[in-house]
Amino acid sequence: MKCDICGELAENLCLNCNKYYCKPCFEFVHQKSKNKNHKKEIIDFNVPILAKCEIHPEDPFNLFCANEKELCCSLCHSLNLKPHEGHKLIFINDEESLKKENLTIDSTANEFEKNNEELLKLTEEIKKELIKIDNLYEDTNKKVTIFFEEKRKKLLEEQNNLIDKLKNEVTKTREKLENFITECNNIIKTNEKINKGIEKIKNDKENNLRKILSYISAVNQNKKKVNLLFEQNLSNLNINFDENQSIIKYDEYYINADKGLKQSKILNDDEISLLISWLPNKPSKINLLFDTTKDGDNASTFHNKCDGKGPTLVIIKSNAGNTFGGYVTVPWVANNNNQINAPNSFIYSLNQKRKYYASSQQSSIINGGTNNNQKDSEMFRIGCCDIRIKHNCTANMQNSTNCDTFAVPSKNILNGGNINFCVSNLEVYEIKY
Repeated sequence: MKCDICGELAENLCLNCNKYYCKPCFEFVHQKSKNKNHKKEIIDFNVPILAKCEIHPEDPFNLFCANEKELCCSLCHSLNLKPHEGHKLIFINDEESLKKENLTIDSTANEFEKNNEELLKLTEEIKKELIKIDNLYEDTNKKVTIFFEEKRKKLLEEQNNLIDKLKNEVTKTREKLENFITECNNIIKTNEKINKGIEKIKNDKENNLRKILSYISAVNQNKKKVNLLFEQNLSNLNINFDENQSIIKYDEYYINADKGLKQSKILNDDEISLLISWLPNKPSKINLLFDTTKDGDNASTFHNKCDGKGPTLVIIKSNAGNTFGGYVTVPWVANNNNQINAPNSFIYSLNQKRKYYASSQQSSIINGGTNNNQKDSEMFRIGCCDIRIKHNCTANMQNSTNCDTFAVPSKNILNGGNINFCVSNLEVYEIKY
């Protein structure tokens, strides 16, 4: 506590002035005859004192509320900032009134002792609850650890079983193939001997019929052997696994799609997965058609590379850092700003992680813009004005998003509330099904 005059450490509280003083300042102020009889209280720094009002820190507390059992500020009370309306308020230097309220040192000490005991009991209860929470956390943590360890072991065991099964199947198949090749080689050798025998018979003037019939019989037997080998071996060479037992399923859809979108300079892996999941069907391939970082931002270049390519996915990164775009179900065409119906198309926001279809009252439409590089020409539109990209889109702020065709929560949601923007990067991908 500081002296209210010099700011040094206070040693006394004047009960009449309601101010704190260091010893020299107290003596100086109370030299005058009218202040000589003021009562002072020596401050005990071992006792915590809530001596000043939070709102008026320049004034010490000078009232005590007998109802709430707390110190309060007379200025706050008069201004109704901390109301104690109807409560009995006593000035703290009015000893007679405090005694009448049984606010003596003994009674206050007893009250303090009682409250302190209750506080200690409450503290012990809180400690017990904290111990319970700690134990619960430890128990839950152990269960979760055990659960995932068991799952890990089980998956590893399944993986090893599959690998062993594959090895066994490959080994069996290899043995079959080797036996098949050996049998075929033996048959080939036999046929070579038969051919030589037939050549001798042809040159034999006696034309031994019995030998010819014998060779014909041998040839037919070899044909039967070959047919039987093919039937027993080559028809059973496929190795089939139950996909429900596989830990990782090979899905050509995701691999092909992933390869195409992996070229993107805009998307991360999570965004690639999200966009692929939004496509209406499984694509067989995704090709990059147009990229402003490589191809520039001319309207004619866009149409030369993208027109007539079927369904396309448009990805836009704005100068505000937002990523959005659209999936268009019909081919682009430079049509001098005539609208084309594109059913089942959608626009999307990767910042919001949502896609939006056309409202029920309107069809999805696109606008192919113009195939020229005039100053004010458009590259394309998706929707009426939902996404509008201009020629030289990376060099001006005339590109805009003002959704009115697609059902979005707010018109400018795609670009974080901004209508106009400059394109940082724009990519167009061909989606093949």
